[in-house]
Amino acid sequence: MVRKIVGLLVLLGAGLTVAAQDAKEAKKNAPKVNYVIGTFESYKNEILTLKVDNKDKEFKVPGDTPVGYSAGKDKTKILKAREHLKDVKKGSAVAVTLDNDGKKVLAVGVFVPELPEEKSKDEG
Repeated sequence: MVRKIVGLLVLLGAGLTVAAQDAKEAKKNAPKVNYVIGTFESYKNEILTLKVDNKDKEFKVPGDTPVGYSAGKDKTKILKAREHLKDVKKGSAVAVTLDNDGKKVLAVGVFVPELPEEKSKDEG
C-alpha cells in the first residue's frame, strides 16, 4: 500500500519538476525530493495534518496542489487539494512530496478504498 503511494508520488513529483526540461537535462539535473508518509488527520484552511510517528505534523498545502488518489492497481486520479482533500477519511495513508529544503509541498498522494468523484463547478 505504501509502495503504491510512494510510486505514484515519484511519478507525480518527477513530472511536475522536470516537465519543462528536455529528457537529457532532466536525467542529468534531476532534483532531489523528500517524502513524508503518515496517516491523515485533517485538512483545514490549506493546512494538512498527518500523524507521523505518533506525532502530528502540519504541512501548508495550497488548494491548487496536485493530489494523487490511488484505489489499487490501475485506479488512480489526480485532483486539486481544494476539491477533495478535506473529505479524506481520518487514518488514510498519505504521502507528501517536499522540495529539496523540505519546506514546500510539491504533491500529495492518498490511498483510498474508492476514487473520489470529480465535483462540478457548482459544488465548488
